[in-house]
Amino acid sequence: MSVISTQRRDAITKDGAALFQRLLLESCRSETQQAVQNEGPQTIEYAFQILGQVATRGLFTDPHVVEGLKDLGKDLDEKKLKGLLAADVQK
Repeated sequence: MSVISTQRRDAITKDGAALFQRLLLESCRSETQQAVQNEGPQTIEYAFQILGQVATRGLFTDPHVVEGLKDLGKDLDEKKLKGLLAADVQK
């Protein structure tokens, strides 16, 4: 687990908001306008969902993260997990 200060978290959030704003309103302004015009305002929400998926995919392909997930599996109770999955299938 990572611990960061409230100030650092706020700074990261502010930087992220500035990046999104720059991309939507400056660097890709005409593309954003076209997307909203053609697909509706929900297209921006969809774009952020895709961005999140891509970021997560990148995270889970990092060798350090993959190794950490392997370690996580060592401490899982496989019998209990299989029991849960079997109970769900029987429904």
